[in-house]
Amino acid sequence: MPPEVIRGRTIAPSVPTDLEACLLRCLAKDAADRSAAAGDLGETLCACESAEAWTREDAERWWEVHGTALSNGREAERSG
Repeated sequence: MPPEVIRGRTIAPSVPTDLEACLLRCLAKDAADRSAAAGDLGETLCACESAEAWTREDAERWWEVHGTALSNGREAERSG
């Protein structure tokens, strides 16, 4: 049985509700409940209230800080 999805706002209450809903949709078990194409997901993300607050520079900084840890976690899952 797969683990239960933890809602983003449980961990980080500052996550906007519309962004959390988008992320939960991406994690839906049933494929019919997920975005059918990357373009659909992009439109949903752009419609989020906080979309304008997040810049390419913000994303690059986030990946610089968190990217290595995420990659290391994936490698540990594969080898474990």
